[in-house]
Amino acid sequence: MSQNFEYKVFPRGPVSKTVTISDGEKNKIKGLHWVVGVLLWLGVYGIAALFGINIFGEGVGMVIGIVVATVTVIVISGSIKGSRASGIENDRTKDANEAEQRKVLKEAETKTSHVKSYLRSSLTLAAEVPECLHTASGWLQTAEREYRANAFAPFWDAVEQAAIWLGDYNYKVKEISGKAHYYYKELDGCAHTFPVFPVSIQSLPDATFVISELRRITRLGQTNFHFANIWEHRSTRREIVAGFTTLNNAISNLGSAIEDSVSNLRDSISSD
Repeated sequence: MSQNFEYKVFPRGPVSKTVTISDGEKNKIKGLHWVVGVLLWLGVYGIAALFGINIFGEGVGMVIGIVVATVTVIVISGSIKGSRASGIENDRTKDANEAEQRKVLKEAETKTSHVKSYLRSSLTLAAEVPECLHTASGWLQTAEREYRANAFAPFWDAVEQAAIWLGDYNYKVKEISGKAHYYYKELDGCAHTFPVFPVSIQSLPDATFVISELRRITRLGQTNFHFANIWEHRSTRREIVAGFTTLNNAISNLGSAIEDSVSNLRDSISSD
């Protein structure tokens, strides 16, 4: 597969938000300026009173002027307060939606970066896996030659190296499995242009034969008195093989550990 990383996760549709202000905030919003309010009141009063006096007489006309002027000022002031409140809400709604848009764009960019990282590193690991197996096999061939030459320490040196490289094979398969899991987890529910996970079980070399050879050659040494004496000192060496407490533990359990790692990789890939 070509390492073309021009892939991306598309932003999810932003949730449209509507922001409202509280009654307390609305009460703090001012309507007409008091000077404008007084002038408006006087103007409306004069017109309404004059009209009322002409029709109903002076006393009633003045009352009508007061009522009309007061109601007019209250209505206009309330309308201005409502318009200002609406303007504030519109501004806050716009800001909230712009912030949400930036958020979803950032989320998409972050997911894209993460998934690209899983893609790149998985391909790199997959390319290294065959070398682990090839090198382990080479060390086992060396061990068999050292056995025939009765070279006790070099024999176990070669066995150790074979186990170390098989442990590295196991580690890399486990890493690929974990990256496959997070690859699909990041993409779940997203619109994107990423391909299916690029590493398949079939693309990785099978370690079964090399594991069998490790067990067979180790058994040769364990059943030979002179070689077995050296093994007794080597078998309990710690932190030789990644993921195993001792060399003996690694040789005994590498096979099942690799089977588990491959099985987990298969499950992670099938989560697509």
